[in-house]
Amino acid sequence: MSKYKIIHKNNKINAILANLNGLINTKLRINKFTEIKNLPGRLAPIKSEKKVINNQSKKFNTIKKEWSKNYDFLEFEFKLLDKMVIGLGDISIHETSILLHHIYGIPYIPGQAIKGVIRNYIIKARHDEFEEKAFKCDKFISYFGGEKQGDSGVKKAGQNYQGKVIFFDAFPCNDNYIIEKDVMTPHYKDYYEAGKKAPTDDMKPVPIEFLVVKNAIFKVYIAIKKSNDINKEEVKELFFETFKFMGIGAKTNLGYGFIDIEHIKNKYNEFKSKLEKEKTKNMSVGEKIVYNFKKGDFNSRFGQFWANKLDKLVV
Repeated sequence: MSKYKIIHKNNKINAILANLNGLINTKLRINKFTEIKNLPGRLAPIKSEKKVINNQSKKFNTIKKEWSKNYDFLEFEFKLLDKMVIGLGDISIHETSILLHHIYGIPYIPGQAIKGVIRNYIIKARHDEFEEKAFKCDKFISYFGGEKQGDSGVKKAGQNYQGKVIFFDAFPCNDNYIIEKDVMTPHYKDYYEAGKKAPTDDMKPVPIEFLVVKNAIFKVYIAIKKSNDINKEEVKELFFETFKFMGIGAKTNLGYGFIDIEHIKNKYNEFKSKLEKEKTKNMSVGEKIVYNFKKGDFNSRFGQFWANKLDKLVV
């Protein structure tokens, strides 16, 4: 343990070790040995982190292939408008914390955090902030799972259901993000900690340093079980609606953790176009005509008639 104390007292040694062929990850020592005050003002990704980030999409493509029979996938990108902190109040030997992957040392957003934000938004916006009311809704239970309450709908009251939407952990997809120091300055420390003294102006503010993630873009994957009661377009629109109004992580009431919604939409459209190209890549000319025709308006009898005719013509 003594060697860590020596390292931490000397920021120059700390920086040299952190950049030694990209093998030693300074961030893995945060919340274990290194105090925030002994860190440099900014921490950029090193070689080992960049390698992990660049391999994430390849790893996830393997998951998509294995799950493709039973699940459809949606892909989004979270681009931070400013900065984000997740895990600020987690257990730590220091006053504040930050959530970093326990193996890679890179910041990430847990899938349960993304799920929690969307779930809470639905309860607030569509069920008058009553969770009991949400559990009476078949669609809510199809998304998130739970015990059905009430007799309305198809699902039976008192029965537990598994959610059909899976939210994966979101990792950075850009390797130029930054972890840097931020500061909060609580007033009336004696009042909040002990509660014996009234909050007065003679109490000194206490600056507390904490770490935030800036300039980051996170890749978000959602798997949807193939079934008749889950519509991918509805999940997509719900995702857009949620993060138009909600941030993620701590201190969202002060503007932390908010996402560039236009970036999400643009990147989703690129993802959708890529899917379309993959679907039609190996189709014959006739199959492409039928496929594109069926994407149109089915409300007219004329359209339905000719779609059926084309189906019979294409072998």
